[in-house]
Parts: sequence; structure tokens; C-alpha cells
Amino acid sequence: MIFPLYTSDAVDELPCVVFGGCQQKKKKNTGLLFVREGAIIPFQKDMQFIGEEPLDTLMVKVFPKDVSSYTMYEDDGKTYDYENGAIATTRFECKQSERIVEFTVFPVEGSYNGMCKARTYELEIDAPQRPSEVLVNNVPIMDWQYGDDHKVRFSLHQENNELIKAMLR
Repeated sequence: MIFPLYTSDAVDELPCVVFGGCQQKKKKNTGLLFVREGAIIPFQKDMQFIGEEPLDTLMVKVFPKDVSSYTMYEDDGKTYDYENGAIATTRFECKQSERIVEFTVFPVEGSYNGMCKARTYELEIDAPQRPSEVLVNNVPIMDWQYGDDHKVRFSLHQENNELIKAMLR
């Protein structure tokens, strides 16, 4: 199955059209982005220029399928320091088994000037059925939502370069 993806939340309000197993949403002046099962896609806030908004919050869209991972690479966005190794990487992993989905944010490796020391991840995980609970580091959380669009939404906050594990079950 391939999922369409839009960068605008307003598109979530539009009706869906199904063509041979693919979902397709339509919006004027917007192209479609088809996403494979297992995809993990981080987004940042819309900006007009680099540095307009701090990068302390990222949105992450997750489309679980078996085991998948994604490594995000970052640099300062201004200089050529990345050529000398001034980069940071963050690995995300998603494991799906039956109705259980585990999503892990691994500690950041590397660094660059101006790097955020703490970050919030606003997760949106595709889930065909509403989970009975959501846990973060094995502790149930109450601040999560399941929408009519079959997506679970909640936030993770990473400080001190810790490993964070979320579970939907």
C-alpha cells in the first residue's frame, strides 16, 4: 500500500479518493507525494528563510509496516562546517507487530554550532485501529488523540540526549 502525504494540515479535512489500493487527496495548487509503508518522515515548521524559527520542534509522520528506520542528518544550514564533520544524526525506528507499534528516537550523535539541546517531536502515526493505550518509556500517557483520519497524535520531548520509546497497543 502507498499513502499520499501533504505538508499542510488543512488537507486532512479533504475527502479521500481511492484508486486500486492507493489513497489520493486533491487540493488546488498542491502536488501529491506518495509514501511507502514503513516510511518515517520528519518535517519542520514552514519557514521563509533558514533560522526564521528554532528547530526545537519537529513533526514526524510515521507509516508503520514491519520494521523500518530513518536517519535524519542535520547541520547549521549556513556554513560549510559539515564538510569537516559538523553534523548531527538522529535515528528513528518503528516496529509493528499485530496491533502493537513501537517507535524509538535514539540519542543524537555528533554536533554542530547552534544545535538544539532539547527537542520536541510531534508524532503522527498511521493506525488503522484506535490503540487502547499509548506509553512513553513504559509509562502510560493521557495526552494523545486518535482522529477520524486513523492517525494517533502525541508529543515526545527529548532532553539530555536520551533514548525515547513510545508504544501504541
